[in-house]
This record gives sequence, structure tokens and C-alpha cells, in this order.
Amino acid sequence: VFVFSRVGWASRRSAARACRALHRAAMGSLRSVRLLPTASVAAIKALLMLPLLESLDADGHKDLYGAVDLLSTNLTALSLQACRLEQRHIVDIATRLTRLRMLDLSGVSRAARPEALAAVATMPQLHELRLSRCLLTVDSFVELLAMTALRSIELLDLPDAIAQAPELPRTLAAMTALESINFGPRVLPDSGFYKSEPYLFTRLSSLTSLRLQLSRPPVDCVRNTFSKCQRLQQLTLTAVEVSDPGDFEMLPVSLRVLELDVAKNLPDMLVLSHLTRLQVCGPVSVPRRTKP
Repeated sequence: VFVFSRVGWASRRSAARACRALHRAAMGSLRSVRLLPTASVAAIKALLMLPLLESLDADGHKDLYGAVDLLSTNLTALSLQACRLEQRHIVDIATRLTRLRMLDLSGVSRAARPEALAAVATMPQLHELRLSRCLLTVDSFVELLAMTALRSIELLDLPDAIAQAPELPRTLAAMTALESINFGPRVLPDSGFYKSEPYLFTRLSSLTSLRLQLSRPPVDCVRNTFSKCQRLQQLTLTAVEVSDPGDFEMLPVSLRVLELDVAKNLPDMLVLSHLTRLQVCGPVSVPRRTKP
């Protein structure tokens, strides 16, 4: 792993010379690079030509604008958070980098444009897509997820406005390859979600990790919803008060990590013996054992 910055170099010419020297020093074997925002255009272009480069983190970099066409087709992970990119750059990335499995376009406003979304949706091996803070519209996001090529997404980092859309539950229900869902604050605003798609998480049979922040959830959401996820290994619930010890008994036996911010009346720890990690950030009470 190589972290690259221009700090200490007097000019772009010196940065370029340094890059050439590093290439001669057998840098060609590097597979992962993180570009700091201070790296120059010349340095970026030199690094992007590394023949075995598989992972690139260029978050927040403004000068990547002129080097997108140099991105290696060997890349499998690309993070471009808050980078200054045009729609044509995103189309180029989606068209050429067919081996990408992870693409982070969070904070890239042009990613919400129709042509860019259509191109991303055709990427054949994409498993992880992050589109937070991209100014997506409800219609464009639903259209994106409805495309067959993206039904193997492993992580959803959803803008609040999209996550609250009534179309979302029906769209997610069709994405049966989902393994991980991460819903931020106010994603599921009320119990109406469960009335419209009460068996959503049951249909996502590959789901192993679920992170939800709920407001005004139905009192039986733990018992009737998450207990159906038979492959679930990690469950994180924020703003969900679990007050009935019986809810814990209904959690799937596959569960290994349970994180809660409010839990009252924890059951006997034998009920949770299959867990490897239990985290509760808030008031906790454990019922006393009664003597036989």
C-alpha cells in the first residue's frame, strides 16, 4: 500500500521526476494506492499507469479531473468521494473498468445524471455501490436498482430522501443477492413501511448484515421481521427499544453480532449464548433469577 502526497516537493516537475524514480525502483508491483489531496496531476498520472494497480482511493481529489482516462482496467475497487468529475468521466469509468467490484461516488453530484446512472447500471461485476450525497432523484434511483446488472450490490449507502421513498421496499425486495444493508437516519420513518412490505427482509435470503436506524417502529418489528432472516450474522438497531425478552429469543441462531442503543429487560444470557459480540449503548436491566 502506498500513500502519495506532494508535500516537500518544490514543483510539479520534481514530482514527476520522483514518480519516474519510484517506477524504476520496482513500484510496478504495487496493487493499492491512496492519493492524498496534495498530490499533483503529474504524480497522479504516473501512479495511475502502475500495471498491477487494483485498488485506488482518490477521495476528495480535485485534480483527478484530467486523469480519468488513465485509470487502469485492472482496478477492482475505486473510491472517488467528493471528486470533481463530469458525467462523461463517470460514463468512461463505467464503460472501461469492467472489473470493478466496488465503486464509491458519494458526493459526486454528476453521478445522478441519467446517462451516468445508465452506464453504472451495466457494470457486470459491480457488487458494492455507494451513492450518498449525490442529489439522486427517487425515480432515477429506483430505475438504477431495477436494472438486472446491479442486483448483486452488497452495500447500500442511501440518501435520506431516497430511502424514505415508498417505491424503495418493492425495489429492494427484488434484489435477492443483497448481503448487506446499511440504512442511515430516518430511512424507515414509521410502521407504514412494514405494512407495505412486511416480509421484505425475509425475501432477501442472502442478507448477512443489517444496520437500521428507525423512528417509531412497530412494537413487534424485532419479533416479526428480523427473526425471519435465517442467514443474518450482524444486526445493528438504532432508536429501537427492545423491551420484551421474548424478542431476543426470536432472533435467528445465525446471529453473531448484536448492537442496540436501547434494550430493557435483557433475557437470561443463555438465550444470547450464540453471540460473539453484544453491544448496548443505553439503559439496560437484566431480570433477576428466581430460586426454584
